[in-house]
Amino acid sequence: MDLNFGSQLRLKRQDAGLTQRELATRSGLSVAVIRDLEQGRTKQPQPRSIEALAGALRLRPAPPARPAPPQRIETASQPVIQILGPLTLRFAGWGAGFGPGPRTVLGRLALTPGQAVPRAELIDLLWPAEQPPASAVNLVQTYVSRLRRVLAPAGLLSLVPGGYALAVSADHLDALRFGDLVDEAREVATRDPARAGELLDRALALWRGDPLADLVALAEHPSVVTLREERVRAGLLRADVADACGEHDVAVRMLRPLTDRHPLHEPLHARLMLALAATGRQFEALELYDGIRQRLLEQLGVDPGPELAGYRQRVLRQQWRPAAARPVRATVPFQVPAAPADFTGRAAPLREVHRLLDQPTAAVVCAICGVGGVGKTAVAAMVASGLRAAYPDGQLFVDLRGSGPAPLHPVEALGSLLRALGVERDLPADVTERAGLYRSILADRRVLVVLDDARDAAQVRQLLPGPGRCTALVTSRRRLVDLAGARLVDLDLLSAGEAVELLAAVAGRARVEAEPRAATALVVACGRLPLAVRIAGVRLASRPGWSLHAFVERLADERHRLDELRAGDLDVRATFERSYAQLAPPEARTFRLLALAPGVQIGLQAAAALLGIDPAAAEHGLDSLVSVNLLQWLPGDRFTFHNLLRLYAIELAGALRVRAVGLTARTG
Repeated sequence: MDLNFGSQLRLKRQDAGLTQRELATRSGLSVAVIRDLEQGRTKQPQPRSIEALAGALRLRPAPPARPAPPQRIETASQPVIQILGPLTLRFAGWGAGFGPGPRTVLGRLALTPGQAVPRAELIDLLWPAEQPPASAVNLVQTYVSRLRRVLAPAGLLSLVPGGYALAVSADHLDALRFGDLVDEAREVATRDPARAGELLDRALALWRGDPLADLVALAEHPSVVTLREERVRAGLLRADVADACGEHDVAVRMLRPLTDRHPLHEPLHARLMLALAATGRQFEALELYDGIRQRLLEQLGVDPGPELAGYRQRVLRQQWRPAAARPVRATVPFQVPAAPADFTGRAAPLREVHRLLDQPTAAVVCAICGVGGVGKTAVAAMVASGLRAAYPDGQLFVDLRGSGPAPLHPVEALGSLLRALGVERDLPADVTERAGLYRSILADRRVLVVLDDARDAAQVRQLLPGPGRCTALVTSRRRLVDLAGARLVDLDLLSAGEAVELLAAVAGRARVEAEPRAATALVVACGRLPLAVRIAGVRLASRPGWSLHAFVERLADERHRLDELRAGDLDVRATFERSYAQLAPPEARTFRLLALAPGVQIGLQAAAALLGIDPAAAEHGLDSLVSVNLLQWLPGDRFTFHNLLRLYAIELAGALRVRAVGLTARTG
C-alpha cells in the first residue's frame, strides 16, 4: 500500500512515541501545521518543514527517488518470524517492514511464544530511559494493531488475559524450529550420530547472528541469553557427534566462530582443540590451549578445569576417531533426465531462466509455459544440467502427467519426492502433513525441484519448497498466472535458423546442407514446432532415399499433414489431443468453430458473430484458449492459431460436421 506524506509522518511520529504537540515542540512547527500535514490538508509541505520534521524524528532525508518495491520472498505463504539474528518478518511473499516500536513489540512477543506479555512490560521496553508519554498505552495498542493486520490471516497475535501473546508453531518461528531440530538430534545422537549431525547442521544454519541483534532493548533479556546458551549447547553436541563420525573438519568450521564469540568457554575450546589435532594441526591445538589458559588466569584468576585438561591429554595421546571411520553419506539425488543430445538453440530462454534462478539466498519459482511440443521439458533439462554445481544437495524431478487423462495427485507426487530424499517409511497419509515434512527436509538444503508437465497451479502449490535456498522449476501447457510468486517464461517457437539446425542434427547435416531451400520450406510446414521438426528429421533419417523436397511435397497436402508428422510414440496430433481433451465443452466448441473462420486471424467481434454469442462471452472463451496455449493473442484484440493447431481444429470441426450429417440422415 502506498502512503502519502501525511500518513508516513503520522506513522513515523507514532513509532517515535511522540504526540503531535511533542513533535511540534521538537521541530519548531505549530501543532496546526503538523495536524494539517497528517490529515492531508497540506498537499505539498515546504522543504524547510520537511527538514525540521526529519531532524525532530531523527530521520535522514533521502533525495526524491522512485520508491523501491518491497523485498520479494517468493515462497513464504505463511508468516515466518526469524529472531535468530536481526528480527525478520516474512509473510505472503513479502518482507514486512516496521518501525522500531512495532519491531520491539514483535521481538519481545516472539521470545516467549504462547505466553502473555503484560502491556506494562512493553511500555518499559519502548521507553526504558525516559518517562513514557501520556499516549504510551495508545501507542502500544497502535503497534499491536499494525502487527495484527499483517498476521491476521494466520491469527497468530491476540489479546489474552494479562497482555498480548504470540501463538506460533515451529513453522512460524525459527527459534522453535531450532529447538525441535536439536531435540530430535539429541534423541538419535547415540544410535545414529550421522543423522544427528545432519539435524544439528540444519538447526545451526538457522542462526544469522546474535538473537534480535537489531533490538538493543532486548539484548540482555533472559530469553535472549537462554537462546545464546542453547546455541552453544547445540554446537557442543554437534562437535561430539562429529568426533563420533570422524568429521573433524566439520567440527573445526563450526566451532571457530563460537570460540571467537566465547573466548573463555572451556568446553567449546576443548572440542576445537581436539578437532584441530585430529585434522593434523596438533601444534595449533596446543596453542589454542595455551591461549585460553592465559586468558583464564588473567581475567578470572583460575586454571583450566578438568574437562579442558582432559581434552588436552586426549590431544597429546592422539585419542580421536580416525577420519577414515567417517560414514558414507546417502546418495545425493540428481533425478532430472538428460536433455536431448541434439538439443539446439534456445539461447534467449535459457539465459532468461538462468537469470531468474540466479538467486543464491532466496527461494524462487520459475514456470516455463508453452504449447504442447514446444520443448519445455528439454529446456528445463538443459537448465538443470547447467546448474548442477549450484545445487549441491541434489535435483529432484517429478512427471506430474498434467497433460494426460490421469494427472498425478499431489499426495503421490510428495511421496515420490520424499522417497527421493530418503524417507522410505512412515509417510504421512495426509497431503498437508506430507507437504510439511517435505518442506522441513528441504528447509536448510540447496535443491532444484523440477515439476514437469503440471496441469494447473493447484497441482503444484503443495509441491513447492518453503522459505530457504531451494528452487522450483515448473513446466506446463497452461500459463500459470495464478501460481503466486512464480516468474513466467513463455517458450515460443524455434526461429527459422534454429529449426533448420535441429532438422540437421536429427536427419543429418549433409542432407540438409544439400537442399537448403527445401529445408527451410520443411520447417515452415512444421510450423517451427520442435516436436514436428524432430518427427520430420526422424522420418528422413529412417528413409535415406527420400529427398527433403519430396517430403515437403508430402506435407503440402494440409488434409494429411498431421498424418505425416508421426513417428513411433512421437505424434503431433496426439499431443494436441491431450490439450483439447482438457477443455470444457464451451471452450472445445470455440476451438473447433474458430477453425472455420476465413483468413489466419480473427477479431473479437468477428469471433463473437461466428460463435453466435455476445462479445463478452466470446472474449472469455478466447482468453481461456490463450491461457492453455491453444490460441495466440495478437495486438488489437486479434487471435490466431499455430498453423498445425489450426489443421487439428479443422479436422475436429469436419469430423463433427460429418457426424451431424450422418445423424440427420438417420433421423430424417
